[in-house]
Amino acid sequence: MNFKLNNNKDLVLFHANMQRITHDKSINLLLSPQFYTIKKESLDIKYKRQALKIAPAIMDELLPHNKEHKFSVFKEDDKWVFVAFDEERVKSFAIDCGIELDLINKIYFAQQIRDKFSTPISLDDKKAIGLLNGTVTIIPKNALDKAQRYAYLDNSFTPSSGGISISGESSSLINQKSSIILSVVFVLFGFIFIFEGGQYSKEITSSQDKLSQKLKDYPSLASKYSRDSIEKKYHKIDLEQRAIRDFLKNLSSPIRGGAILSELTLKGSTQKVVLETKTDGIYQKVKQKAKSLGLKIKSIKNNTYIELENKI
Repeated sequence: MNFKLNNNKDLVLFHANMQRITHDKSINLLLSPQFYTIKKESLDIKYKRQALKIAPAIMDELLPHNKEHKFSVFKEDDKWVFVAFDEERVKSFAIDCGIELDLINKIYFAQQIRDKFSTPISLDDKKAIGLLNGTVTIIPKNALDKAQRYAYLDNSFTPSSGGISISGESSSLINQKSSIILSVVFVLFGFIFIFEGGQYSKEITSSQDKLSQKLKDYPSLASKYSRDSIEKKYHKIDLEQRAIRDFLKNLSSPIRGGAILSELTLKGSTQKVVLETKTDGIYQKVKQKAKSLGLKIKSIKNNTYIELENKI
């Protein structure tokens, strides 16, 4: 059975026995405990970024070491809740359920809205999701009262904050489809600059021919100073156009690899771009590519952004 979702950013309860859906608009996923592991700790930590930094160490004993996990943290009363999930498993199951990855807005965890599950929600004939000792968990229906009433999930269950974006996808300013479009645009820019470069080259040749004729007609112009100043002017234009063309052409590779364009500056002899790198793997690939091109590299916000600069 297929369900058609029509509302913008509908909240979908993501569980192991969910039915296939079809959608053409952005949605949010609320992961059931079947897709994440949690651990609660009372720690003397004030800021979320500090807690997130130690999350891998806190969760280490609970997770298989042959899988790569993504982490999230949030405050629950006086405790920090550490969450780990296998992003590749979520993405793979989402595809099997008919969910378009580039239309996933945010991922949330059922534990973030634990109070909403004080009344269980039915998952299928045998299982429900509900609150047990302060933790959202999967509950066999035969462990519940036969007269148990079940709640229905709607968009009011969407947490007010703490959502996570899928790596390689983005629902913020530029998603993966837009990144591909940008790659094509950059290639088109490259061809445009090749054409303009050819025009400048013709202008330089024409100017040199005119200069040669002028030097014949007016020998007094044949000083080294006059020749150098004219040639220098057009040589600089040619260098700048070539540099911009090559810079834009080289950007298409990291964008196709998952980096997201944040800022782009093209000013004469300086070309600069800021790319968002949502994972360390994407950051390292962009950094390696930039090094091979001899670009100046600057890390921003703990490697979540990278600035690349070229000067001639």
